[in-house]
Parts: sequence; C-alpha cells; structure tokens
Amino acid sequence: MAKKENHKKIAGKDHPVSRGKQFPISPVTNFGNQYPLWKFRKFDVIGSKEISEITGTCVEDVILKLGEFETMNWTQIESAGHGQDGCSNSHYIDPYIDFTALGLKKFKEKRLEEFAEDMFSLRLTGLCRLIGYRDGNILNIIWYDSDHGIVKSDIQARGKVKR
Repeated sequence: MAKKENHKKIAGKDHPVSRGKQFPISPVTNFGNQYPLWKFRKFDVIGSKEISEITGTCVEDVILKLGEFETMNWTQIESAGHGQDGCSNSHYIDPYIDFTALGLKKFKEKRLEEFAEDMFSLRLTGLCRLIGYRDGNILNIIWYDSDHGIVKSDIQARGKVKR
C-alpha cells in the first residue's frame, strides 16, 4: 500500500496576498468576446401560454440550438443576420416599444422594469425566440416565445398586418 503523504498548509505569511501584494482586478466591461451562459431560474412557466405548446421534440431543438450558441461569442450571436436587410436575428429589445400588449403585461407582472435596458431576444428558429435579460455574458431566460406573442415581429412593429 502506498504511504499517505502529509500535506502542510501554507502559513498565512507565505501567501502572496497576505504579504501585501496586490493583484489588479479589472472588471470585464465588454462582454462581446465572452461566450454565453444560460439561466432559467426566473423562467415564467405559469405566466406563459406558450409553455403548454412545448413538446419533447421542441425541448430537444431548444437545447441543441443553445448548444450551438455556446460555440459563438456574444458579438457573433448579435451579428448573425438574416434576409435581404441583414437585420440581426438576436438583439436587445425595448419592452416599451417591442413587446406586444401581452408581453408588456407579463413584463410588468414579473416586475422586470429594472432590466428594461437589458432585455434580449434570442432567435431559435423562424418564429421561435427566447426572451430574457442579459447580465454580462449571462442570458436570464424568462419566456419561450413561439409565435411573437411576447415580442412583436418586424412586420407588427412597422404597423403592418401579420400574414
């Protein structure tokens, strides 16, 4: 049998911080080159009509898509465009302008006003979005929006009738 080695604890005086050495801590202010993290702690299960529409296949699609996003940094996610106008698929949104009446009602019911400037729409598929607020590189996901029930589509936002 191998003999256990005795590990001595480093005395406080031997630790570089205790000798008064200061290590600069610079907070990250630009999260564009950071990879995304997801939080579902504040996910609105009860207040979301769309949650009943999520099937096992859809959950699998969402998880796979989030996995794909994890290979991209936030700058890449925000710059991924679509269509002729090259609009971003995923972007910050203003709840007071971009939310539907139902979305704004849910936003206020959840008391998310302090996060108004951080609200973000993450496009999963054609109509499907995850809506939440960004805190650095973390997207706190609040809603699964399968049909622009929370956030207006581009057509709705321009005042045109959605087909």
